[in-house]
Amino acid sequence: MNSIAETFKAHVARTPGAVCIVPHDKPAWSRQDVLDLATAIAARLQQVGAKTGSRVTIIVDKSPEAFVLYLACNLAGYVYHPANSAYTDAELDYLIQDAKPSVVVCGSARTLELGSMGDHSTLTLDQDGTGSLLEPTGSDFSPYAAQPNDWAALLYTSGTTGKPKGAMLSQENLLSNAQTLVDAWQFTERDQLLHMLPIFHAHGLFVAGNTCLCAGASMLIEPAFTPDRFFQRAPEATSFMAVPTLYGRLLKDDRLTPEAVGHMRLFTSGSAPLDAVASDAFEARAGSRILERYGMTETLMLTSNPYEGERRAGTVGPPLPGVDLRIRKDDGSLAHSGEGGSVEV
Repeated sequence: MNSIAETFKAHVARTPGAVCIVPHDKPAWSRQDVLDLATAIAARLQQVGAKTGSRVTIIVDKSPEAFVLYLACNLAGYVYHPANSAYTDAELDYLIQDAKPSVVVCGSARTLELGSMGDHSTLTLDQDGTGSLLEPTGSDFSPYAAQPNDWAALLYTSGTTGKPKGAMLSQENLLSNAQTLVDAWQFTERDQLLHMLPIFHAHGLFVAGNTCLCAGASMLIEPAFTPDRFFQRAPEATSFMAVPTLYGRLLKDDRLTPEAVGHMRLFTSGSAPLDAVASDAFEARAGSRILERYGMTETLMLTSNPYEGERRAGTVGPPLPGVDLRIRKDDGSLAHSGEGGSVEV
């Protein structure tokens, strides 16, 4: 197995009817349903010019179809390049000119603006699951056998010190990181992840999505986080991944009790530091200790508090298996316990 898609296909071959995605407003999709849709999307992208190694820029609102679009790119060897659908035209113009995609997939309301940004085909996908991306082609995509070093995804950094820079992630990078998290966080086919994160960055797309695809777990996909939808769907879920602000909103809700979420085995937090006070307050209110972890767009997950053992509030735990990490001080020497510096991985 050299890719996320190949690993997922092995789950499909074994139990095609097992639930894979439960949309917020539609019947559940089986593993076979998801693979069939991904195959059809891959063929559609190929029909309009995508080839193995082509960049495909995605500028759409979150939906189950949008997640399957990612799987389709991985399945066919297209380089998946997601962008925030809230970006301005100027921001998107920079990304498209830099990434040079063969195909852009966007919401139908943006086709006029994006059509002139670079030399590419344009397809549409709206949040309700409609759009030209899903038009039938009558043919399959060309077979693709993934190699570990093949380029799989292009994610742009936040650009805090200059223009955003594209981080090129390989098939092996995505797959090995997901397999590490499956083991570290003990994900299995019995898990159901309540997925309320965006999928245009690494947290929702790779940490959440790839982990579930590799484990054979299912996802309860919501367009966005709201406390009401969280408490409505929490009884179905075994796990939840979020950023600190979402836990802050849950802490303000009287419905957060051990009875409401005590059956959930795992809560993780990332993308920003989790305040130790909030971590302690969540444990007191929910009866569960949040597992905090740390990673970067360029590397994916690097460290994690343990699934079993002490989870220290305000810390991100030791390096994950397969990761070498150290702290170097400004004078060039290695830092000791309690000293600060720059993270090197």
